Amino acid sequence: QVAFAWQLYRLKPDVVHFTMTQQPVFYFGKIVTTTHDLTMLNFTRPSRFPAWVHKIGIALYRFMFWWAHRKSNKIIVPTDYVAKDLAKLQPFTKPKIVRTYESSEPPVSAPASKLDGVDSPFIFHVGQPLPHKNIERLIKAFEILKTTHRELLLILPGKISGVFKADLESWLAECSVRDSIIVPGFVSDII
Repeated sequence: QVAFAWQLYRLKPDVVHFTMTQQPVFYFGKIVTTTHDLTMLNFTRPSRFPAWVHKIGIALYRFMFWWAHRKSNKIIVPTDYVAKDLAKLQPFTKPKIVRTYESSEPPVSAPASKLDGVDSPFIFHVGQPLPHKNIERLIKAFEILKTTHRELLLILPGKISGVFKADLESWLAECSVRDSIIVPGFVSDII
C-alpha cells in the first residue's frame, strides 16, 4: 500500500488507470478505475478461511471498493447493467461512470489444436472454482441442460488446487452426467 503509492507519487503521472478497485489507499492523484462487476459484494461466500476472517476480509473489500470509487475521477464499466448496479449501490458514482464495452483479444495467428476428448459442442468455463464463481450451480445447470442436449460437454480448465480442488471433486462426484464433464487442468491460449 505505502510503497506503491510512494512510487506513483515519484513518477508524477498525469493519470493512473487501475483496472480493479484494489489500489493504494494513500494515492490521491488523478485516477480512473475500471469496475468489471459487483460480484464480490453480492455473491461471495466463505471458503477455506474461518467465518470471522471472511467477514473482516469482506468488510475491507467493501471499504476498498467504496474508497476507490470515492477518489476516482472516472469509473469505467463494461455494461449498462454494471453502471446501474454501481449507481444504485453508490449514488455518488453516477456522474463519474463511463460505459466502455470490452473487446476480445486479437486473433491468435498460430493454428489451434484440438483439446483431447472434445468431439462435440461444448460449454467452456475459464476460471478457478472460487466460491463467488458458483461452479457448483454451473454443474447443476449443466445436468438440466443435458436432458435436452445430450451431445453437449462441459469443459472446466484451469489450475485447481487445495480446498477448491476438493470442492470441485465433490460436486463432480455428485453429478449424474460426470462423464460429460472434462477437467483438463491448465490449457494454453493456443490449445
